[in-house]
Amino acid sequence: MAVSRTDYNNAVRQYNEYIRKFPAVLTAKATGAKAREYFEVTDAAARAVPTVDFEKR
Repeated sequence: MAVSRTDYNNAVRQYNEYIRKFPAVLTAKATGAKAREYFEVTDAAARAVPTVDFEKR
C-alpha cells in the first residue's frame, strides 16, 4: 500500500509541477486543468498492518 501511495503522490507532484510551467500553463488554463491533491490516509485503522495466522486449518 505504501508503495502505491508513494507512486501516486509522485505522479501527482509531477503533474502539478508540469501544469505550472511554460508552455503547459497556457494549455492547462485553456483546458481547465486543475492541480490534484495528494493521497493521505485519514483513518488510523487503515494504516494498521493486517495480521495473518497460518496455523489455523
